[in-house]
Amino acid sequence: MLQRIEINAETGEVVGVEQRAWRIGDRVVVADASEQPSDGVLMTDDELAEARSDQPTTVRVVSMRQARLALLSMGLLDDVETAIGMLPEPQKSAARIEWEYATEVRSDNATVEMLAGEIGIDLNHLFEIAEGIQ
Repeated sequence: MLQRIEINAETGEVVGVEQRAWRIGDRVVVADASEQPSDGVLMTDDELAEARSDQPTTVRVVSMRQARLALLSMGLLDDVETAIGMLPEPQKSAARIEWEYATEVRSDNATVEMLAGEIGIDLNHLFEIAEGIQ
């Protein structure tokens, strides 16, 4: 099971949203558990882990400027700050240092992967947008 964190903008309440992985043809789609794709087949956690391990591990790198502008265009820039603020120490301090001082964002960075999961974004989509920014 996957989980995405949402924050109610009016109340500040943190809510976990259960997500599931669905196989549609040769693609894997992650969606809220209540939003089953009509042509999708539910994957177990083991099947999802295997599908992820089968994917080529091409490391994508963009500048921090490109990443921040991509997040801004997706309406998620402020969500990163919120997600960092919710982390326990020492992960919070380490993530804040990376967010404030890194010059590049790498797709294989554990902090990047963890924050992407916390705010519920697909890293491939983020990198596609960021790579298109000059």
